[in-house]
Amino acid sequence: MEMEAKMTLATTDNKSCEKASAAAFEIFKLALRLNNDMYDRFEQEREVLRKFRLGLREMIEKREKKLKALKAQLEALLKALADASRPFKTLQQKMNVHHAVLKKSCDGFPSAQKTIADQYSKTIELIQKDLAKPAEPAGTGAATGTSF
Repeated sequence: MEMEAKMTLATTDNKSCEKASAAAFEIFKLALRLNNDMYDRFEQEREVLRKFRLGLREMIEKREKKLKALKAQLEALLKALADASRPFKTLQQKMNVHHAVLKKSCDGFPSAQKTIADQYSKTIELIQKDLAKPAEPAGTGAATGTSF
């Protein structure tokens, strides 16, 4: 308002500049309003980005804490495995024997699977052939009682 009053006083002596000054002032007011709108939107966006940044920081800290706990757990496990007073070495040797038996058994699965699949197919074929045979006639000794 103060600027409008000063502009009005400045242009009262010169009527030729009044229309151009009024148009320039309207452009100035529009630019000022747009600038204020942009500032408000910037502040809104800043708040959204703040929430995003805080959420991201929380996720990173949570994962870093998990990673730190896992590293501590690994360190404790390695320390326990290196301790000679614990029977981990003998247990590991026994597990190696168990692992070898499992590996041998698992290596035989592909050939056993083929054999079992072949036997299954043959059994299904026999059942289908048996079902395809015509039924026996009904009068084979049942009426005379001579089936024994």
